[in-house]
Amino acid sequence: MTLFQTQSHSQKPTVAVLGAGIVGVTSALALVESGFHVVLVDQLDDVSQATSKSNGAQLSYGYADAMAAPGLIAMAGRILLGQEAGLKFRLKPTPHNLSWLISFLREGTANRFIANTRSSLEIALRSKAQMDIWQNRYHFDFDHQVSGKLQILPDQASIEGQKPLIDLKRTMGIRQSVLTPGEAVEVEPALGCFGGEMAGALYSPDEEVGDPQRFARAALDLILTASPNNRFLRSHEVTSVDVRNGAIRALKTNRGDIEADAFVFAAGQWSSRFAKQLGIRLSIVPVAGYSLTYRLGANAPKHSVTDIKAKAVLCPLGDKLRIAGLADIGYDAASVAPARIEQLRSVLTKRFPGLAAMDGDGEPWVGHRPVTPNSQPIVSKTALLNGFVNCGHGTLGWTMAAATAVELASKVCAQFGMADSRQEITSEVKPANSANPSGADLVASA
Repeated sequence: MTLFQTQSHSQKPTVAVLGAGIVGVTSALALVESGFHVVLVDQLDDVSQATSKSNGAQLSYGYADAMAAPGLIAMAGRILLGQEAGLKFRLKPTPHNLSWLISFLREGTANRFIANTRSSLEIALRSKAQMDIWQNRYHFDFDHQVSGKLQILPDQASIEGQKPLIDLKRTMGIRQSVLTPGEAVEVEPALGCFGGEMAGALYSPDEEVGDPQRFARAALDLILTASPNNRFLRSHEVTSVDVRNGAIRALKTNRGDIEADAFVFAAGQWSSRFAKQLGIRLSIVPVAGYSLTYRLGANAPKHSVTDIKAKAVLCPLGDKLRIAGLADIGYDAASVAPARIEQLRSVLTKRFPGLAAMDGDGEPWVGHRPVTPNSQPIVSKTALLNGFVNCGHGTLGWTMAAATAVELASKVCAQFGMADSRQEITSEVKPANSANPSGADLVASA
C-alpha cells in the first residue's frame, strides 16, 4: 500500500504535513480520521503561530466574498496612489507578481466576482458542516460562539451594492438583512457610540467566532493522543524536497530528513517556495493584515462588527476584544508595521470608543494571508506521485479550513486506494505523553 517504508514501521501510511497553521492542523485532523498517521512539521515552536495566530477570529460562513470585485478594481488608481488608508499596494515587480496581478484584475468583473463568491460560499458552508461535526465529536474549547455579525454600511451606494449578494446568499440558506442605523443600535447597543459613517448595517444573525489558535492546540492534543506514531516536529525549517523517481522521498530540514509515504504542503504563501520542485504553479501573493487584542471594555459588543470604511473587524472573543484588518498587498516582512498598528488603535479610540479596555500594547500582530486571484483555495495533487497542496485560502483560512481539510484527505485516500470515510478519533496514549513530543524517531540524521 505504501510508497515508501516509513520509519514508524506501522501498517497505516504516514503523511507529513508541512505547515502547522489552522489549515495544516485541520488537514492533519482529517487525515487521522481517515486512517493515516501524521507528522506535522513547522519551522516555529508551536501550532498556529503565523497567519492564523491572531487573525480576525471570525468564522465568516456568510461573508466569504471574493476579494477581486468591481468596487475594488474601481479603486485601483487610488490604491496605487496611496489614497486608500485601508489598502496598500506593495507588490514587487517580479514576473510572478505581474502574472498574479493580471489574473486578479481579470477576476474583478461583475460576473467573475459573483461566480467566485458563490464558489467560496459553497466551501464555507461545507466547512461549517464539518466544524459542527468536529464540535459534536470532540467538544473543543476555543471560545466558540454564535455571536451574529453586523457590517456597517457607510453610505447608500454600499447598501445598494449588498442587495445582489443578499439575494445570492438567500438562495444558499444564508440569512442576511439590511437594518437602519436605529435598528442596528437596537440589535447591538455598542454601536450607539459609533463615531463613523453609518447609513445602515448588514445583519447576519448566524455568524460565528472562535479562537483559531486555541482550536489548533486542542486539535493537536487529540491528534497526538490518537497514536504514538503521530508527531509534531516543531522548529524544523524545511530547506528543500528530496525527489526521486517522480515521488518525494523526504523533506530536508535543518534538523535532518523527514520521511513519509505522502507529503502535504499547507504552509500558506510559503508553499510557493516548493512549487517548482512539485511541478505545479501556485499563483499566490501575501496580503498582510494586522490585529490588536485587548480586554473587553465597558461598552463591549455582543456581536462581531465589520467597519468596511475602516477596513477592520471587531470580534468579542471570550473576555477579549480583537480588532483586525487592513490589507497590504504584497507585504511579506515578518515585522509589524508600527503605522498600521497605530491605525487600528485609532479606529478603536475614535470610531469605537469604550469597546476595548485599552491597557497594555494590545499584542500587535501581523499575518500574511495567501491570496489567489480568484479567492479560491488550492487543494490538489502535484506532479509528484505522493505530493499534495492545501493552500491559498486568503483571508478565509479559518472559515474554509475544515472543508479543504476533508477535500485534501479524500484526495490522499484516493491515491492510496483507501475508502473515503472518516471515523471519530479515539485515544491510544495518555495526554501527558504529548506534552512535549520530540518526534526524534521519525527524523533521520542529516
